[in-house]
Amino acid sequence: MYYSLQRFLSPPGMASSLLLLVLAHSANAFVPTAFNEKLAGIADKIFGGSYSTTIAGSTTHIEMTQASMAQVGRALLQKRRLLPAEFPSDDPNEIVRAAFGNSASAEGFVDAIATVSTANADVDVEEADDATAHFDAESFLVANERLLALYSAAVRSVVVEALDDARTSIGQLLHGLQDFYSHSNWIELGNTKPNENLAIRGRRPTNIAPPRVSTCRDCPGSIFALPRKSCRNNLATSFITSGYTQNNPKPDADNLEGGVENGDGKCSHGGVIDLTSLRHAKGGINKDSTSEVISPHNYLHVEAVRVATAATVALLNSLWDRVGDDRFTRFMGLDYGATISFVFDATSTLRDDMIEAYRQMSASFANSPSLRPSDFFFVPFNDRDFGGLYQTRIPADFENRISSVKTSVSSAGVSLAVSGLILALRSSKKGSTIYLFTDNGANDFNRYPEAVALFAAKRVKVIVVVGNSSLNLWRPDRGINSNSIYNYLAEVSGGQVLSEITSKTGHVLQLASSFVDATGISLAQYESTTPSGPFGVNVTVTVDDLVTNMTLSLSGRNPTLRLTKPNGQPPVFEQNDIVQSENAAFAIVHSPDRGSWTMQVINTESRFDLLVKGTSSLNFVPSLVQATFNNTHPGLFSILGQPRIGDLVTVRLSVSGLPDGGTVDKVLFLLENTTLVGEYVAVLFDDTTNNILYVTQGEATVPAEPFNIAISGQYNGQTFVRLAFTLITPVAFKVETVPKSRSSVKQGNKLGLKFVVSTANIEAEYLDMTVEAEDQLGLTGVLQPSSFRLGADSSQTVAIEIAVPTCFPLTSLDSVVIVVRSQTTNERSSFLTNVFVDSQFNDYDPPVCFVDYVNSTSCTPNDCTGNWSSSVTILDKGSNLHTIGVESSTASISHPNLSTSRNAFVTATVTASCCTESVTVNVADASGNQATCTPMKTSTTESNCDPAPCLNGGRCQGPNSCLCLGGYFGNNCGQEGCQKPSAPLNGVLNGDAAAFQEGQLANFSCTDPFELTGDNLLTCCPFGWAGSQPFCLSSGSTVPANAMILTLVLVLGVAVFIGK
Repeated sequence: MYYSLQRFLSPPGMASSLLLLVLAHSANAFVPTAFNEKLAGIADKIFGGSYSTTIAGSTTHIEMTQASMAQVGRALLQKRRLLPAEFPSDDPNEIVRAAFGNSASAEGFVDAIATVSTANADVDVEEADDATAHFDAESFLVANERLLALYSAAVRSVVVEALDDARTSIGQLLHGLQDFYSHSNWIELGNTKPNENLAIRGRRPTNIAPPRVSTCRDCPGSIFALPRKSCRNNLATSFITSGYTQNNPKPDADNLEGGVENGDGKCSHGGVIDLTSLRHAKGGINKDSTSEVISPHNYLHVEAVRVATAATVALLNSLWDRVGDDRFTRFMGLDYGATISFVFDATSTLRDDMIEAYRQMSASFANSPSLRPSDFFFVPFNDRDFGGLYQTRIPADFENRISSVKTSVSSAGVSLAVSGLILALRSSKKGSTIYLFTDNGANDFNRYPEAVALFAAKRVKVIVVVGNSSLNLWRPDRGINSNSIYNYLAEVSGGQVLSEITSKTGHVLQLASSFVDATGISLAQYESTTPSGPFGVNVTVTVDDLVTNMTLSLSGRNPTLRLTKPNGQPPVFEQNDIVQSENAAFAIVHSPDRGSWTMQVINTESRFDLLVKGTSSLNFVPSLVQATFNNTHPGLFSILGQPRIGDLVTVRLSVSGLPDGGTVDKVLFLLENTTLVGEYVAVLFDDTTNNILYVTQGEATVPAEPFNIAISGQYNGQTFVRLAFTLITPVAFKVETVPKSRSSVKQGNKLGLKFVVSTANIEAEYLDMTVEAEDQLGLTGVLQPSSFRLGADSSQTVAIEIAVPTCFPLTSLDSVVIVVRSQTTNERSSFLTNVFVDSQFNDYDPPVCFVDYVNSTSCTPNDCTGNWSSSVTILDKGSNLHTIGVESSTASISHPNLSTSRNAFVTATVTASCCTESVTVNVADASGNQATCTPMKTSTTESNCDPAPCLNGGRCQGPNSCLCLGGYFGNNCGQEGCQKPSAPLNGVLNGDAAAFQEGQLANFSCTDPFELTGDNLLTCCPFGWAGSQPFCLSSGSTVPANAMILTLVLVLGVAVFIGK
């Protein structure tokens, strides 16, 4: 742990509680570098010396991770020819601007870097006592298994587009990987390159010190003469070793070879933070910092950082190679452009308007490539059903899909709009926009807490287009029903409802297209509860030089919108840049003047909403956090769900695109009518990260009404203001998790998720509470208690059981939405937690892809007007297939839905131009395993399986060759069950059965002195063996390069070794 000092326990009488607090607090991922300087200054006073000058040269986990990700991100864009080969900078903002244009925002890249870096640093808080998380206490083999598990989790999460989960896994992995070079003697042994046996499947650390062998000798000098400035040459072994800490005590030196009389023993981590350094062998070997106070081997800190950074880059490159360019680009947050989703009510009258709206949008994409979304999603719904989800990256294909939708008439007058919205939300990127088209109320409106949780997690906006004038969308007393749900969803997401404007919808959504831009920002938002009246309502908007495409959207009956520039004059609009209808008004100012604009709303006959948005490279993401003191590990932790009224919170701001010399000065809490209910000074929290972090000075009070967060600041002599998109709705109670919210459960096991619901001062005598939990996979079981009563200053722990069957169908993660409701006050707090379904096994087996036939009879020489086609068959027994695509701009591929493709044959059809000689079909399963097959225009195929026709659903793979589904085997797939696996070399299979039936186990072991690598148990499931055939290896050996690991099935997911 590079300069993560949470393990400090002072020798008696040597340090104050202040030192303890500062040392402990510096472990937190969000504490600024300034804390390092404070720590060094205190060390100066206690120990004497000038540590404040030496400790400043220390490199942290965060700095290594950020530098490595920036370096790899630059290389990725260079490979994609978006950056020149000699581009000199590793600054994320400069990289993004050079690749995508000067106005481009680095928010996505910065967010990815911050998520990985934060997860890395959090290991020192959340897993401080776990030796395997830090390669402490010679835990090399188990620590390496942890790296492999986290790597598998990351790959699977990338494949299924759970990108933040992937980033978290990589961050946790990198912490342990980096610690290896600081906590072990790898550097002292003369190694100048990373250890090639770490985090690589089929390999494991070698030359590890035996348990009873002494590894260190005492450092010279009295242990009480702190700091000890000379701890060189204290290693007594050529084996690989690592230091022990008081959390993982080392064996007594009397029990080791060498004996205490020689001052020998196991190595300590060392430094004043480690009490084991008082025992033989005294001293330590860590290289966490450049300070003698903290790191006995401080003189090797720079070299350890160099090698650890090289290992970090290599690991990221490995992930890049594993998942491919496109997926890795998304993981890195460099797929510039957000997603856009159309969620369409197939019983509405808005089909033509939706199509025209998209055509107008696509025209703006063509004119301004920076506005083009990275992905397009379409979800249809009606009064009986919703889905599936259609996804494409090709604008023309998206238009063809929405143009082909068929409409019907709803007899119920309601629809499953919220369900369709949630389906789109789960696939949307952060900061994206969803357009929902409907004429009907939503009879599934009670699912809204799940949508709210997804809004909060993804910062997605929803714009609802309603074509039915009879729907009453107003929310009386802020209530929610089948009609008012649309206003509520738009309100909490930072979107808007566009009602009864069908004749102008296409043009309206063209103006709204700036919402789709990845650089979209919010400048002002005003929601009235009454008509504006003849005197109107004035809203002031501050515009700075980085704002372009200022878009104004006003909804209400018969509205009038008047704009005044900073010079007091009205703007002059270009043709088509302003439109006003009976129920809405819209305008766009492409290059707004700097200064204060006035937006006047007058003569509305109803309540109204005004949104002012724009595009800018300068933006921020807020989060509400609270200080938590957990023994010696204080920190700032995000609040789950909605904040509790009256609580004291800290606002954490992640700011991107702030020009050099710029500052954030204030954090503002604003009600929906722009009333200021809180103003707090913003202070710089950390500027070593490439996204600048600010926090409020002192604690902010959560208001009793829904509010939004805004910031104001200065750069280049001008003022800027930015508003967060998402509205925050406080409640009378708070929800906190007991363990981490991200957990894993193994196949055949149960997981208990626990959280605490608590009150402070409440107006009512008590609150009657209920708790509901819903997950995608139907694994949620017992919820205890599901209802309870809370008085003032009381709490209740709630446990939710997640149960996974032994032969559970394959998946990556289960998204669980937890909704806590006060029946007394009709308030809800909802949050999302992901549970990884973790197999006992790992799926390393790629899918099978083969060509069935090719039909090229319509092609003639030198004629490109026709097409040829091919049918390919794909099977993956272990995981659901995730993607099937082609590497050609002159070919396309179609296939059925892949959600139930595990252990099922999938037939895909390739269509290619007659001038295309071959097409490469790329296939990937949900575990990240990939395969290809290549239909060729001139090839011929033969499908003769005689004399052994395929039985039990098997598929002919060629002459006399059958490919069997899981659960069957034999030449013609005629035998049922699981075929007896072969024993590994130098090992045995315990059992004599020729075939195994469902539920039976195959048990493997190795003969001495070989050790088992892989799964010692395989389970026979209905779809075949669950697990991968193990290997018996001697110490130091690796899985043979030509060995085939026969993985027959995987329950997708990975263990995250969490806890102390």
